Amino acid sequence: MERTYAGCLFDIDGTLTVRGDEFIPVYMHEILANMCLSVPMAVCSARRLSHAYEKMAVIFTKSDSPQVCQENWVLICENGSIGYIYNTPKGKYEEFYRVPYPYDDAHRKNLFNSLNNVLEGKLSSSFLNEVGMVFRPANLDDPDREALAARSHELAAIATGQLSKSDPKGCLKIGDSAIGINIFPYQGNKEYGTLQFAKYLRDTKGINVEADAKELVVVGDQPQPLGNDETFLNGKYGTPFTVGMTHPDNIEPLPVYDLVNGRVLTGPEGTKYLLNNLKFRTL
Repeated sequence: MERTYAGCLFDIDGTLTVRGDEFIPVYMHEILANMCLSVPMAVCSARRLSHAYEKMAVIFTKSDSPQVCQENWVLICENGSIGYIYNTPKGKYEEFYRVPYPYDDAHRKNLFNSLNNVLEGKLSSSFLNEVGMVFRPANLDDPDREALAARSHELAAIATGQLSKSDPKGCLKIGDSAIGINIFPYQGNKEYGTLQFAKYLRDTKGINVEADAKELVVVGDQPQPLGNDETFLNGKYGTPFTVGMTHPDNIEPLPVYDLVNGRVLTGPEGTKYLLNNLKFRTL
């Protein structure tokens, strides 16, 4: 029997946007703006709230009902460390869960400073988020996206060595999005974000979602080891699809295959295909 899904979670960069582009393409606007009126959706991104909202604002404004659109879009940020839901009376997104940094704030700032020192000359920018921290490779606008990804991978390798000295509890994780790296609590990952979205749907929306959350479609593009979607697309929770790389060792996540035209679809083209061809329960 064909599965009917209860909701969707999406990575942003490379999933809702073409990798290397800043904006969600126009051909995605209508389906993301109006399908959410009957199917709850979430982004699960390394981006902090202000950056995630900036990406999604065009979707909210394009909706036939912008308020309901925002009420049905959950923003899970900082690789799953913090989730936000829309507070209608206040007209803004507010935190509904948080995974705290596992050490004190002095440790967080010291780690940030030490990583800036060891990565000196290799960065375009770095900043502290609400919980974790972000480091972006030099020449971020490089049109050669493979070269940019290689620089991001280099940052991840160097940071891994630094964490071996600075994280005695093994409580921190590195996510590599191929356009930068994020360091965040090990438990505050995208897998946890998926579980929190499922809990929110059960507790607040009254939607039946089982413990393994297989009724949720989970879409990303970086499932490889150390990839930004490694825990998001590992198949433990949700039904995962990749619109980018595949995992070298695992069957899941499944790529998106266009049966009519006989080709694998990537990026927002693959995401749109899933939304148009999977079956969803409606609110």
